[in-house]
Amino acid sequence: MARYDLHPLLFSSTRLSRLRCQRGISNLTLLVFGSMLAVVVYSAYQVLPFYYSYFEMHNQMLSIIPKADTLKDVQIRKRLMGFIKELDIPADERQLILDRRDQKLRLRLNYEEVYSIPWNDRDIIIHEFPFSIDVEGAY
Repeated sequence: MARYDLHPLLFSSTRLSRLRCQRGISNLTLLVFGSMLAVVVYSAYQVLPFYYSYFEMHNQMLSIIPKADTLKDVQIRKRLMGFIKELDIPADERQLILDRRDQKLRLRLNYEEVYSIPWNDRDIIIHEFPFSIDVEGAY
């Protein structure tokens, strides 16, 4: 039978702790980075719809300009306000500006989206996102 001689320092406590540290991340590190990842994912889930609404409204405003020769300002405003309500954009009729000059139509809309977190019957405002849509084209 073969005899294996193991060095007495091979499995000392310092050697074992070094091996344990090299296995991977600790539970505390996993908790911290996991929490940070959860915050980033939650924030992205809350903020990305703001940008989707912005780009969708921008496209709707661009697509209505070629039809401006057959539509009156009241009809254009009514259609755009329908899209604003559909997209849940916090803007009213006063913020939508229509300007017709020399066979060109300029549409402007300025509004703010607020990212907040509900906490104990109130909202904590994290950030306010200002948006400005300004499109112009000939009809």
